[in-house]
Amino acid sequence: MQSEGWCIGSAATFGSGTVNITNGGKMLGVWWGTSIRATGRVNISSGGVMQITGVGDFVIDAGGVIDINGLTAKLMLKTDRRPLVNALIAAGRITGNGIAGNVTVAYVPAYDYTYVTATQGLAAYAWANTTADGKWSTAANWSKGVVPTVTPDSNGDARINLTGANACTIDGTQPQAVAQWLHIGNFWGETGTLNVVAGGKIGTPLWGPGEIWVGGEDTDAIGILNIDGAGSVVQSEGWRIGSATLGSGTVNITNGGNMIGVSWNNYIENTGRVNLIDGTMYMFTLGNNTNVVYQVNPTVWVNTTMDGKWSTAANWNTGAVPVMEPNLSGMAKIYGSGSNACVIDGTQPQAVCQWLYVGYAAPGTLNVVSGGKIGTPLWGPGEIFLGTGYGVGVINIDGAGSVVQSEGWRIGGSATLGSGTVNITNGGNMIGVSWNNYIENTGRVNLIDGTMYMFTLAVTFDGNNTLVVCQRDLASQQLMSLRKGVVFDRPFHQIPVEGAAEIHPADVNLVKLMGLDFAKVLINPELMMNAADGTINTTNIWYVYELVNKFLNHGIPVVVCIHPEPGFKEYYLGTSEGFTKLLVFYHDFAAYLAARWGRGEVAFELMTEPHENYQSWNTMLPQMWQAARSGMQDNILILDADGWSDIGHLVLLNPVADANVYYSFTTYWPWVFTFQGGYFNGSFYPYLSNVPYPSSTSNNPADYILPAIPSNLYTTAYNEVNMCCDTPWNKSQQQALFAPITAWNNSHGGNLKVFCAEWGVFDANQARRVLGNGSGSVPADRIRFIKDRREALEAANISWAYWSFNEPFTILDPSVRVPYGADPNTSWISVDTMCALGIYGVTIIESGGSTDVNEQGTTTDTYTIVLNKQPTANVNITVDPDPDTQVNNNGAGNSIVLTFTSGNWDSAQTVTVKAIDDAYVEGNHTSTITHTAAGSDPDFNGISINDVVAHVTDNDVLFSDGFESNFDKWTDGGTTDWDRATSQKKTGSYSAHAGSADNDLISDNLNTAGYSSMTISLWFRDDDIDNDDDAYLQFYDSGSVYDNYYELGNSTEDTWNFYTVTIYNTGGDAQYFHSNFRLKFEGTSLDSGENLWIDDVSVVVY
Repeated sequence: MQSEGWCIGSAATFGSGTVNITNGGKMLGVWWGTSIRATGRVNISSGGVMQITGVGDFVIDAGGVIDINGLTAKLMLKTDRRPLVNALIAAGRITGNGIAGNVTVAYVPAYDYTYVTATQGLAAYAWANTTADGKWSTAANWSKGVVPTVTPDSNGDARINLTGANACTIDGTQPQAVAQWLHIGNFWGETGTLNVVAGGKIGTPLWGPGEIWVGGEDTDAIGILNIDGAGSVVQSEGWRIGSATLGSGTVNITNGGNMIGVSWNNYIENTGRVNLIDGTMYMFTLGNNTNVVYQVNPTVWVNTTMDGKWSTAANWNTGAVPVMEPNLSGMAKIYGSGSNACVIDGTQPQAVCQWLYVGYAAPGTLNVVSGGKIGTPLWGPGEIFLGTGYGVGVINIDGAGSVVQSEGWRIGGSATLGSGTVNITNGGNMIGVSWNNYIENTGRVNLIDGTMYMFTLAVTFDGNNTLVVCQRDLASQQLMSLRKGVVFDRPFHQIPVEGAAEIHPADVNLVKLMGLDFAKVLINPELMMNAADGTINTTNIWYVYELVNKFLNHGIPVVVCIHPEPGFKEYYLGTSEGFTKLLVFYHDFAAYLAARWGRGEVAFELMTEPHENYQSWNTMLPQMWQAARSGMQDNILILDADGWSDIGHLVLLNPVADANVYYSFTTYWPWVFTFQGGYFNGSFYPYLSNVPYPSSTSNNPADYILPAIPSNLYTTAYNEVNMCCDTPWNKSQQQALFAPITAWNNSHGGNLKVFCAEWGVFDANQARRVLGNGSGSVPADRIRFIKDRREALEAANISWAYWSFNEPFTILDPSVRVPYGADPNTSWISVDTMCALGIYGVTIIESGGSTDVNEQGTTTDTYTIVLNKQPTANVNITVDPDPDTQVNNNGAGNSIVLTFTSGNWDSAQTVTVKAIDDAYVEGNHTSTITHTAAGSDPDFNGISINDVVAHVTDNDVLFSDGFESNFDKWTDGGTTDWDRATSQKKTGSYSAHAGSADNDLISDNLNTAGYSSMTISLWFRDDDIDNDDDAYLQFYDSGSVYDNYYELGNSTEDTWNFYTVTIYNTGGDAQYFHSNFRLKFEGTSLDSGENLWIDDVSVVVY
């Protein structure tokens, strides 16, 4: 609102005048004076601006006030008014957040203005890191000597303007951080970094900081927020990342970190960026629920032709395809799913409409697949609504090139009615442009494999805002270890799963601490496949992604096991029709897994305990294997024997031609020992108590049968117990149990891999909790049985998964644990059980839950090693890294020895891991550190100890080419007269070659903007190039000129020469750090008989 002059309020005590400038509004005084009288007030907030450009009087009488609230509001006057402004501030007539003096005055030369803003910085908690421990929760690290709180005053306003060694860190050892507001990088010329790692949290489940600002704030400040690791959460009511032109804000979400925006708007401004590398970004940009006026005569989807195509006019009730006209025919409503769902694919024109409702009053499904598109590059539907009434709306966006763009999204209902789901798979793209985007109470977006761009901007969108989802490198993983694992016995029958079936972060943490190689999870296939044809149920498949990543985020590989109910097997294994669908599911499900997780992360077990097969298993199993292998080329496949996976059926299998297959069986022999007290079994097992192990022919079976057993079960119970005693069962019998497997393996060459998919002993404590009759095994006998069974398996070279984690056959301490409890802790771990399983002689704890190092600056990380019981003699632990890392500064790949005695066995010893900054272009990779134990104590000598897998961040490789395939990365001066030569090459089979009359070889654009330095490396070979001929490596500067940087023709001839140079973004070389930097190899002046070869060119940026 603009006026030549303003007079607000009056000089007396009657009447008043108030101007509220909010949400980006602007009050402009142009020429005449501005007067705020005694009863006048101006409130500026939420991006509001009061700008006085005129030269007239600027007066605020006693009693009048201008109050500036929040960091984005400002008062602007010409620079010559600064003394007047200072006087008014001193008089308390210009205030910040209602506090006298709580403002900052800044002179901005570029605009010749004095800016006045509310700056809590003077009264707020400024990060000082005075103790250098970097912890948010250390009071001395804050300027006021007190940790920020959520009190609604300046003391709750935390400001972080330090980085590097002085950055602020919040990890899981500290209380949840809470503050009224949080600014990361907000002062001119300063950078602020906040690291939320290893389970650290900002905000409570119900409340985060009112707003978090990351960088910018209309200054040149830089803000960086790193959210790393599963369980690390940063929640804010609203976000402001970056600014319009100045400074920058960056949020990096890695290794399962979580970023949450709740009720205010969330802005990624022009200089803001969110890198969603591996984790979750929840953006609930909800203000008050919007009352939408629904039109009553829209174009309704009816699919009358049954071809399912959006572009078929007959499929709409008006007989016309919806358009963008602002009238009723531009509103599309889809009420149809299953075979009546609507499909948009790449064979159809881009779909455009004014508004789109998917499932409003009834279920509706829209599938955008195979390059289909909704919206144009400049415009999408005004809004897309999913399940916003009481219907169920689903949009599936599948495949690279498939795009759904809308000006705004409303997903789900605001209360409990209806639901809305968006599934983004296989490279699909979801875009929200200029309006707010709401994920309401019953809404969900499953970002499985693709990109979700949400630009919820109050400012004009200019296309610079970026949300990046990075793809993971799966190709170079080592095959996962399938030696010792545990099964989570958590079957589920719905999505989301029942509470008892949920696997909690604390469960995963215990698996990590116990040192198991892998976890096995059970998948109900009926919820993951479409019954009609066996294809994947795209609505539910998100659960598999979420479940597997719970473990992988802690570095725990996963066996994904199809674990159906018996009725499923009767149809899908027992009928030809069902089996055909099952093969479709195996292919699609295996491909789904392989597209997301590598051979070092996931193995696929095709089915637990199959039975009811309608054909010979040696006919059906190869077909199942082929279907899965066609979708999953590199990962381990586990093939179970039929007949409920018993050993007798395993040894009848004909192996398939695949070295990356495990053959699987299940055993609970002898059942009267392992199942005694089993209340879930309707037979005699609930009435067995203290059946011994080892057993003996001298045992009297009647001693182990409870008097309460029904008379009709007694004889069977007696005979079964008697058989167990007469066998008898001991370690020798355990070994004999697996002898047929060894013989079968040897008959097929002896190189087959075998996996015991289930074995365990029921927990007597659980039996007694439920039955109260004293049934179950003797604890000491149970431990001895577990030890003998495990040793017999390993002696037969059989990998295994113990059944189960914290369910009836628990791996935890039966006397302490709470079955299915959501908050297990280390006190639940049974040292006796772990020692019996051979996995818990030693505990390794990685700081922050993982080991992460970086070749750049060669950062370090640590982990600790400690014994879990007192040894009878010294134990020597050899720590052996591979060549990519070193431990305790002992050199690349060199081992160290840690000695534990009977005196220091329970004192953790620290291993410091450091990356080796080699000259190889590797990309981000892993380094494995192995551990071996030696000593005369048999409980430790030769025990299995977990490896530590260090995640190594390679120096960023911006460009790399060895010319092995083509010149795709080069423009070649517009010609193709350079050739790929085989006569001379440094590595591989090819190099780039130029001879006489050849032109220049020019790289594609390389974005070096924003980096501090870069290293250019290459090999070159000179054949008879004269000194007066030009053969240069040239750099493209910001002024569109190629500069000679290194002469290639004045070198040792007929030999490969290596050249490398590091340049910095300072001084004269700063001109090479821009968005279209290029390398150019000049070859225009080579004479006849002169040759130049180039090979292995790389650009590494820092």
